[in-house]
Amino acid sequence: MKSILEKTTATFAGAIVVLVGCVMAGLGFTVIAFLAMFALAAYGLALIAAPFLAMAQKQPEQSEPQDINMPSDAQTAA
Repeated sequence: MKSILEKTTATFAGAIVVLVGCVMAGLGFTVIAFLAMFALAAYGLALIAAPFLAMAQKQPEQSEPQDINMPSDAQTAA
């Protein structure tokens, strides 16, 4: 038969294991949220910078629009 000291020690050990598990899960969620914040910041920066990058990269003017570059075999068959 277990003594009251052994039962109390086992109870506190179990409680500490549960608390450590909760703390580690909380830290994991915090790290994921921190990384997600940086991902959203990078996405927002890309959305802000996209129009300026498009203006900086001038496209050569084409006389007629081209949809798809077809291989030469497909052009002769059509």
